[in-house]
Amino acid sequence: LPMDLYLVARSRFIIGCDAGFSTGFAVAFGTPILVTNVASPVASAFWPYENSRILLQKAVESETRRVLNLRERSHPRLSTVFNASTFNDMGYRWESNTAQEILDATVEMMDLVEQDSFDAPLTEEQEYFHRCRKEALASMWPLGGPYGDPKWSQQQDTMSRISASY
Repeated sequence: LPMDLYLVARSRFIIGCDAGFSTGFAVAFGTPILVTNVASPVASAFWPYENSRILLQKAVESETRRVLNLRERSHPRLSTVFNASTFNDMGYRWESNTAQEILDATVEMMDLVEQDSFDAPLTEEQEYFHRCRKEALASMWPLGGPYGDPKWSQQQDTMSRISASY
């Protein structure tokens, strides 16, 4: 474990998924993170820093096999679902990221790290994603509301961004 922590702390960036210790420790050390196969857009609040990139799984209509676009995907009714069974019951399924999507996002991260350009202005798509995530989080746990979990309420303004590969 000490060597694992050392490697996470010294890495140029970490590639992980939304489960496991590597991304949690990377946040603690300020190490940039590429988080792959994230199912719920609001889950990106777990990686709240500008040096994080989120690669969402595709949301697919089960019957038609149509992939939802970012606008459809970001609707609070869908973006707040964390459970695959619930998502399936709603008529949708998640599709894991492809090897090519992960490779493209990795190249993006390498460029960001090399150029130290994590503070670049948000793209139009990233701004839209940020607004939708903020609305979804507010609908789930309103700041100061009866179920307002400080862990989530404080993350409503997080600046992690979806990968350009999405």
